[in-house]
Amino acid sequence: MRRRQWLEAPANLGLSVSALVAAVAIAWWAHSAVSFGYPLLYDALAIDEHIAEYAPQNEYRDGFARTSRAKRLALFGALVAAINQGGEGLEALSYRPSLTSGPIPLLRPAEVKHLRAVAGLVSALTVAGVAALIGFAGTLITMRWRGVRLWTSAPLLGLAAALGVGLLIAIVALDTGEDSWFAWAHEQLFGAGHQWFFYYQESLMTTLLKAPDLFLPLAVSMSLVVLLATALLYLIARWVLPRR
Repeated sequence: MRRRQWLEAPANLGLSVSALVAAVAIAWWAHSAVSFGYPLLYDALAIDEHIAEYAPQNEYRDGFARTSRAKRLALFGALVAAINQGGEGLEALSYRPSLTSGPIPLLRPAEVKHLRAVAGLVSALTVAGVAALIGFAGTLITMRWRGVRLWTSAPLLGLAAALGVGLLIAIVALDTGEDSWFAWAHEQLFGAGHQWFFYYQESLMTTLLKAPDLFLPLAVSMSLVVLLATALLYLIARWVLPRR
């Protein structure tokens, strides 16, 4: 009995942490599977009009405004795939303004460098997510085997933590000014000397994303999936484990 009581605190804490990390990874995987809902957001945010306005102003690339909607959706999907593959294939992304023109690279070197850094973070998230799912399952099995009870407050604490993560994501996505949480977060993730901000007139990537307008609905959607995934994991835990 004493041993089980001693295990309750670390076991419940480990379950909560692994559930939260796994939920964040699940949210990314789920969004990647549906291309982050870009086809819907493309229309909802009038990205075609945005491209028509800013692509002709690009200082380094010509003709992107003449590409089709299908090509733009395909390029976004290829960007997501490349990021999920450690940045492999970013340099190969290209478009043709017309049937007779040659391929034009979508990304400039600075953009490739930035997206590779993003891909590194995604790779770390993938490893952490897989490890968290394994840890969650292992903790459940151990708790079941040892008769360790699930705290009644554990799901509430876990959902509160997931809500906190979701709110943080939303706050960062909302505050995109020069001296903003968005800028601060990028500097912490990539370093002060890393170029992560690109004007529409110099970056087809930024134009295609209509950054930062695209980030808010994605942040809200990601936050909701984090909450739902956390709740689902706790439902599994409540079904498997005795409760106190």
